[in-house]
Amino acid sequence: MDNEPTNKPATDTNLSLTASDDKLELILETSAEYLSDHDIISEVEELAKLKGISVDIDTDCLRAAIEEARQNNTGIDRLVIARGRPPEQPRDASLEWARDFSLKATGQGLRATPSTFTRWPLSLTSKKMNSSSK
Repeated sequence: MDNEPTNKPATDTNLSLTASDDKLELILETSAEYLSDHDIISEVEELAKLKGISVDIDTDCLRAAIEEARQNNTGIDRLVIARGRPPEQPRDASLEWARDFSLKATGQGLRATPSTFTRWPLSLTSKKMNSSSK
């Protein structure tokens, strides 16, 4: 007799998860009849996973709402159970030098001093060209 069909409309036994217009909030709606017979928290987490929702569900808020709805024999209407972060504006790339790499300025223009090359992490090598390889 537990498997007998009921005359209740489908909306009375429905669990609905919808996203807000800006796609930053997950909203739960369900009926009192559905709350009385189901483990809502695990079903909501499973349904959210199936829908590809990656933010954590606020289970404390959900538990409190379920308990209150069961005590009052009411459903849950438009309960926000998860919130995403709004996108941040991108920033242009920038470089910050670890130290001053500029050559010292003299009255004759830019000129490197011998210590310039010992401070920079460069390796200077010279190759002699073989006269036969020309």
